[in-house]
Amino acid sequence: MNNYGIPEGRTGTITIHGRREDKKNVFTIGDDSIGLPPGTDWKNPRSLGLKIVSLLVQQARGTIGLLPRKGTVFRITLEEQPNIPVHAVSDVN
Repeated sequence: MNNYGIPEGRTGTITIHGRREDKKNVFTIGDDSIGLPPGTDWKNPRSLGLKIVSLLVQQARGTIGLLPRKGTVFRITLEEQPNIPVHAVSDVN
């Protein structure tokens, strides 16, 4: 097993979806890993990556939640910020 919840010899998939919902930006970010280990307190993370994500969401006055799905799937909701321009990226290489 590697550090990301994917058994050795198996590939994994990461999905990112975004949409507008009632003047909010809603992002669903997930993977098809084995999920978080039992007893993981994701609201008080020990891993640097989840700490950074949680702090950024908090600074943006957003919310983050773990969805009950296969793998690990988070939903991040950010309020619309009227004075901040948003640029879409259509292709990332």
